[in-house]
Amino acid sequence: MKKLPEIPFGIAIFVALTVVALVCLAILMLASGSFGQVEVAWHLATGFVYFLKENVAKISTDAGTWGPGLTAFLLGLGIIHWFGRLHARHRQQAWKISTTFAIGMLLPLLFAISFLVPGVFLQVQQLANTPWLARDAGGRAFFKNEMQILGLRLADAAADSERYPDSLEDLLERKLVTMEDLFPHGQYAGKPREPMLYLGKGLTLSSDPSLPLLISPPYSSNREIKRMILTAGHKLSEIPDSDLDVWIERSMTAADAAKP
Repeated sequence: MKKLPEIPFGIAIFVALTVVALVCLAILMLASGSFGQVEVAWHLATGFVYFLKENVAKISTDAGTWGPGLTAFLLGLGIIHWFGRLHARHRQQAWKISTTFAIGMLLPLLFAISFLVPGVFLQVQQLANTPWLARDAGGRAFFKNEMQILGLRLADAAADSERYPDSLEDLLERKLVTMEDLFPHGQYAGKPREPMLYLGKGLTLSSDPSLPLLISPPYSSNREIKRMILTAGHKLSEIPDSDLDVWIERSMTAADAAKP
């Protein structure tokens, strides 16, 4: 049985210390909330894998797409071979087909570069005008807590008249909430946070409990854009940001139906 080569002691120690250092660095960055840099480095190193996974399937296999390109490539090889043999004949040298193919490989390379260079300039321009990192001032847990607090305040405001306030300004005037509760500070995706969306005007404590009462600003959850919704029955749920218009339309339909 062939004996495996032994790893030098110094190299083993270096690798072990490097792994420990990287793990400690990752833990520190995660604890300090600056793990975004690691995510950026990860996307820069592995982003091409996700790009290929998404776009390779979109490559057309239609002969009308690759046929002209293949024809042009073969024609280019023929021209290169003809000029190569002509030049070699004048210099009394031999010209091989392998030489033609070796030089011909420059054709697809130049073709790819002609697409990549404009794309690189376009990406650099977009990156220059787009913030690379955006600190999220609140996520799922943050808005869940905020919505629960606002739900209790709205219930208190509706206890006497059994009607929810016409606007959240009523809560401000009664000092039941602060401006920070209604307008979360910070940014999301490089833009100022949206205010809390209140849909309780016209709703009463006996209204359909599934109707939306309050909808949070958007936030990221599992790489998707989500919102937290509080219904008139004080039930919290998470919805995709794409469903926002559906909930708003449902609220408006219910309000129109309640009009005398």
